[in-house]
Amino acid sequence: YCKDAVLSQEKRSQYSSVNATAAKFSMASSSFERARCYIDVGINLLETNRWTEQYSLCLDLYEMSASVSCFKGDISTMSRCLHETIANVKCFEDGLTSNT
Repeated sequence: YCKDAVLSQEKRSQYSSVNATAAKFSMASSSFERARCYIDVGINLLETNRWTEQYSLCLDLYEMSASVSCFKGDISTMSRCLHETIANVKCFEDGLTSNT
């Protein structure tokens, strides 16, 4: 997880990426509660200007968050993640997963 540690921004980015990978594996095995934990930690480790500095990673984490929220029936979190994603995508194609 890497929670509550004082890390450089480079390490935060690396751990965020590791959490995204772990979330993908958890989702693939239908372990959505575990995926939610990895996704939340991954998002919390992102930079303040996440959508400009870590665009691809941020897009992956927010799309996974929306998917997991949908599977778990958490409509408010799903909606928040989708709005965040749609508001920050750089091109139409990046928003297609969020819009479907």
